Amino acid sequence: MLKTTLIFLLAFSAHIAVAQKGILMGKIVDEQNNAVRNARLIAAKDALDYTAVVTSEGLYFTDSMNQGDYKVYIIVGTVTYESTTRVQPTSRKRSFYNFRLLGKKAFVSVVDSDPYMERALIKAQKTPALNN
Repeated sequence: MLKTTLIFLLAFSAHIAVAQKGILMGKIVDEQNNAVRNARLIAAKDALDYTAVVTSEGLYFTDSMNQGDYKVYIIVGTVTYESTTRVQPTSRKRSFYNFRLLGKKAFVSVVDSDPYMERALIKAQKTPALNN
């Protein structure tokens, strides 16, 4: 009985640890709603940094990251835009973190899953430049 309970608790703990991971993904646009090309996104929390390369369509995605509040930096050439966002655990229903660059700030809007964005991000994930 004790052995079964211990195995259950270990399995449950592993499930919780996996469930607390999230992914930042979405699109970055400028003031005129044009895709921001060839930028870099950095999400920073404590001593952890997650980096994403932005495609020519303005799309980006990060690796799996811990949930929580992140400071986000979007670097376009020599200009750095700043924002904050909360990464939620990834579930079957994905959320997209879309950033709009205005002044020196990046304003985020979190939207529900979008079939176009899903297809575009799958394509972007297969791009060799993003997998280096």
